[in-house]
Amino acid sequence: MLKQEGFGWRECAVYAALVVLTLAVYWQVAGFDFVSFDDRVFVAENPHVRAGLTLDGVRWAFTTTHAAFWHPLTWLSFMLDTDLTGATSDAQAGPPQAGAYHVTNLLLHLANVLLLYALFFKMTRSKWRSAFVAAAFALHPLHVESVAWISERKDVLSTLFWLLTMLAYVLYTETRSRRWYVATAAAFALGLMAKPMLVSLPIVLLVMDYWPLGRLQVTGYRLQKPDTRHPTPNTRHLFLEKLPLVALAGASCAITYWVQETVGAVDPTHAYPFGVRLANAVVLPVSYLLKTFWPAGLAVYYPHPGPSLPVWEVVVCTAALAGVTALAVRARKSQPWLIAGWLWYLVTLLPVAGIVQVADHAMADRYTYVPLIGVFFAIAWSVPEMLVRGSARRSAALSAAAVLAIGALGVCSYIQAGCWRNSMTLFSHTLAATSPRNAVALFNLGIAYAQQGDDEEATRLYRAAIRAEPRHVGAHYNLGNSLARLNRPDEAWQEYLIALKLHPENSVVHHSMGYLLAQQGKIDQAIHEFKEAVRIDPHNVDARYNLEQLEAPRQQRQAPGVGARSGARE
Repeated sequence: MLKQEGFGWRECAVYAALVVLTLAVYWQVAGFDFVSFDDRVFVAENPHVRAGLTLDGVRWAFTTTHAAFWHPLTWLSFMLDTDLTGATSDAQAGPPQAGAYHVTNLLLHLANVLLLYALFFKMTRSKWRSAFVAAAFALHPLHVESVAWISERKDVLSTLFWLLTMLAYVLYTETRSRRWYVATAAAFALGLMAKPMLVSLPIVLLVMDYWPLGRLQVTGYRLQKPDTRHPTPNTRHLFLEKLPLVALAGASCAITYWVQETVGAVDPTHAYPFGVRLANAVVLPVSYLLKTFWPAGLAVYYPHPGPSLPVWEVVVCTAALAGVTALAVRARKSQPWLIAGWLWYLVTLLPVAGIVQVADHAMADRYTYVPLIGVFFAIAWSVPEMLVRGSARRSAALSAAAVLAIGALGVCSYIQAGCWRNSMTLFSHTLAATSPRNAVALFNLGIAYAQQGDDEEATRLYRAAIRAEPRHVGAHYNLGNSLARLNRPDEAWQEYLIALKLHPENSVVHHSMGYLLAQQGKIDQAIHEFKEAVRIDPHNVDARYNLEQLEAPRQQRQAPGVGARSGARE
């Protein structure tokens, strides 16, 4: 039986150390910029976010399918940031400053670190092992993406509610109070409104019932004394009490699938065959584990291998998963934390394993933000049990090794976070870490150069992205924009035509074609393109403005290209 400990100066010291370590690694993000990968969609060029927290903004947050997700709480948090920073909603004043949005992500991550320590200390009463779990979570390089990327606000925000849900659940198991169960369900619902990845939480709560809460009586091991006031419920009751949470998770799954199918994020005609997706899903957990223990080659985008994934790799990963599972099952009575951590890891990865292919990447560092907690606590409890066994000398050596490991993780995370300083550093690093034929990295690096006015280099990068992925609509469209600015209208027109062929109902392409025609004095053709742009997207304000200018009486009409808005977005 572990010794029960109160809250004293040692616990305060642990909290203070976690704060200092986290800020030491991540405070640099306060000076970082937006990146061209989703940050424009979520914040920098989003008129609803830039307008701040308004009644119309709240209504939009709860009804929009923008960015292919339903996460109203995430949208509201961005709007609140805008109000707190005093960022303007005037598009002519340029994008808002990114620093405040970065700081909010950091503060949410810090809150998660402290909550994680509080949760495991409350459940296990083991101060130093819980501190190791929280420190590894705070400083692991795989978690940099979730903190340093403004668009991943949904990760750090949803995890805050994940941990609050678990804390409320622990209090419910101690008191059997209906109030705490309602708090559990409410925190879970709020978390789902920040990011639907929380759908696996009801299963994780069942895993926690097994260890460390000891409510699921399939093992004789428990950390806490039996509660004579509240006898341990039977297995059937443990499943039944999760049903309301499962219903919430099911509703979130249905909404998410409907949203992503509506916006075309799930496209069965272009998705990889089921066998390819299943093979990648088998390789993913092993790949993440390898990066957990050797965090090298981390990148914001990993191209999907498709059918080129080697068979031997799938076989080896399948054997590795089966081997670890067998080991965890075999040790379930003496070391229940091992199977609990392994199940936490696998269950929380399942929603993002790619069996239902939503995007075209193979994996993403941000998907490990919650799953790695299971790996961390499995290590924190298993390693001391296997290596120390009461030896003071071994215990001191293990403590020193743990401190060195946390220090090494901190150094690696500090370096990795620096890659997120701006689009240039991020996508240059991504190309070096993955492949020089990474179309997404080439495309976004091209955007960065175009925003700096270097259209020659942007053109080269867009062409390289097209060679890597000929069906990349954005690369063809942006290449057309750069060619137009370089005064090569015929080449630009051809790129616009290719973009339309790949995506016929594209309002922004029609608008850019109209703008190019207007600059050449072809007013009637330009009007036709602007009308098409407005027909496809009535909210395309640039197309509507330019159409009004060209349809105005001739004496009031502005010269083509003088007062018009290009509407081009890199």
